[in-house]
Amino acid sequence: MRILILSSILLSSLSFAQTRTTVMDGSFFNPLIWTPVGIPTDGDSLVIDHDVTMVDFGIPFSSGRITVNSGASLSDDGAGLDIYCNGGSLINHGTIDCNDIWLDSGELENHGSITLDSMWTQGTVLNTGELTTYDLLTDQNEQWTNDGTVNVENNHNNQGVFINNGQLYVGNNFANWNTQTSDATFDCNGYLCVENDWSNANADDTVRGSGYIFVVGASSNLGIMEGTLTFNTPGGALGINTGSVAPSITFGTSVCSVGLEENESVQWTLYPNPAESQIQISLSDFDFKIMDLSGRIVQEAYSEDGLINLAELESGIYNFVVQDKNGQISSSLFMKN
Repeated sequence: MRILILSSILLSSLSFAQTRTTVMDGSFFNPLIWTPVGIPTDGDSLVIDHDVTMVDFGIPFSSGRITVNSGASLSDDGAGLDIYCNGGSLINHGTIDCNDIWLDSGELENHGSITLDSMWTQGTVLNTGELTTYDLLTDQNEQWTNDGTVNVENNHNNQGVFINNGQLYVGNNFANWNTQTSDATFDCNGYLCVENDWSNANADDTVRGSGYIFVVGASSNLGIMEGTLTFNTPGGALGINTGSVAPSITFGTSVCSVGLEENESVQWTLYPNPAESQIQISLSDFDFKIMDLSGRIVQEAYSEDGLINLAELESGIYNFVVQDKNGQISSSLFMKN
């Protein structure tokens, strides 16, 4: 907190807001990396085109905009520093890597890559890229839209409105549970994978949508479930249900990996995800299978350049399974719109 207070004094004590753009790599508070030369001021419109680090101080701001462009980065260089936004905008097309992002108000857009130890939000968030955090708390005043990939290594508690049109992985527990004064809403039109327990915890909390939810551990619904969700648990049903479940919801026993373990020695990516008519795999010379969530093979071929035509696939969630020229097998889920 002392770090935030000191840097707040630096930011607020300087001149009127300006547009500043980086001209070289360096420390965020080094005036020489910016044009026009000067220390960033709260309210500035800051454009980062280089590799910029937070040294000694985190970054608090309540107005203005920070934009990290493609190929650029903003990081704390492992120093455990935070970005605190109480208004204004943080727009990322490149890479952000720091301890925490606290979004008290304002907006965050991620079209690139963000890696954090934890994240707390009650502003407006749009993610079309990849965001990884250890813990995620989406508070009651927030509006989250995920059109990309969110990886939560531990727990995710949603207390506001979270619209998931992409992929959301939770390594431990997921709770749609407002402990304050409003109701939590989780709208799932993509897919949610929960490696431990899932709960919709209050009578007025709502889980809805047309996507897929996979739960490895216990599941409990004390609230409202509606829409055309496909909900998968080991037993094919909710463990506890004292709330309401729409008859249009389907229950199953499918799992996120469709029983295939990913081989971490094979490093590749699949994009775009969600996809429209094709996907690109960052490999060459491999055999592949595309499987639906029941394990049925819907497409199978050899690829020389990694470009895969999806024109014959219906909309849905699929598992892309690769066997490379060394015989190593790995897989990744993707969504076809």
